This record gives sequence, structure tokens and C-alpha cells, in this order.
Amino acid sequence: MKLKMTKKKLLAAIVSTALLCGVGVGGTVAWLHDSAQVTNKFDLADVSGEISEDFEDGEEVKESITIKNNHSDVPVYIRVALSACWMDGSDIAPLAADLSLAPLPEGWAKGADGFYYYLSPVEVQGEITWDLWAQPTEANEEKAETGWEFRVDVSAQLIQAEPDDAVWEAWGITVNDDGTLSIPTT
Repeated sequence: MKLKMTKKKLLAAIVSTALLCGVGVGGTVAWLHDSAQVTNKFDLADVSGEISEDFEDGEEVKESITIKNNHSDVPVYIRVALSACWMDGSDIAPLAADLSLAPLPEGWAKGADGFYYYLSPVEVQGEITWDLWAQPTEANEEKAETGWEFRVDVSAQLIQAEPDDAVWEAWGITVNDDGTLSIPTT
């Protein structure tokens, strides 16, 4: 006995087979699919510092600048910006050239970006940097003799020392294998 299929029956058989395959695959995928929710909790580092400036007895002449890892619960890297000008009352005169400390104190490096970087991490709460201050190279005896005051403002930035990527992402500075900073100076 020969089976004779009409075009309608053949089309119905193909559609039925396709639907059965689709339901089978869809059911299998639904059965294999799973979802879960995870909440990651982490603590942020508490980073803060304090700038200490010492002055000569009875005068307003800087003698030293140090930065303290004040309340931090992690070691930090520190960079400092020095902004200098000549002042006479309300008059301000810019420097003839960029402020430069000479010689640069041990443990510090001046980056190409103008910041002074403390090369080693400053350990947790209460630790301080080595003295940054050195005699600036700006010398203008004429201004000093006419009553102008040489003013240097200090601002510091601190960033957690770990992970190393934090320093790179924030400042673009690489941390060496020994933990010291690699400062571009050009």
C-alpha cells in the first residue's frame, strides 16, 4: 500500500515537526536556565592627611613641611603641590619661573606634572613624610627689599597605597615592585 501525501499534509507534517523541535529546545533551555542575585559588600579606605609647616622663631619663614597620614587605616601615597607668588598687601606678582626646590629633599621627586611625590608609602595613622622643604630657587632681592613677601601655599593629595592600580588610575603613576613610586620627570 502506497502512502500518498498531499501538499497540505506534507506542509502540516513539516510545521508540526518544527513546532515540536521548538518546544523541545525552548523547554530544554528554560530548564537549564538559572539566575541568582549576589550583593557585594566592601569597605572604603578612610584616607586623610594633615600638612604641618614649621616656621623660624618669630618669623613667617618656612623651615619645614611634612604631611601626616592622619586618620587613614591604610598606607597612603602622597603628592604635594606648591603654589608660590610675591605679595605686597593686596598686590600679587607671579614668579619669574616655576618654583623649584633646590636641592630636592631625600625621599621626594618632582614629577613632570609639577607635583612633588613622596616616593614611599606612608604607613597607617600617625606616620609622617620626610621634610619636603628646601630653599626655593626663586630669588628676587629687589622685591624682598621693597617689602614684597614671598608666599608659598601647600596642598597635599593622599591616595591609598593598595591596590597599585588605584595610584595608576588616579595619578597615572606606576608602583615599582619594591613599593616605591616611579615618577616621570620629563
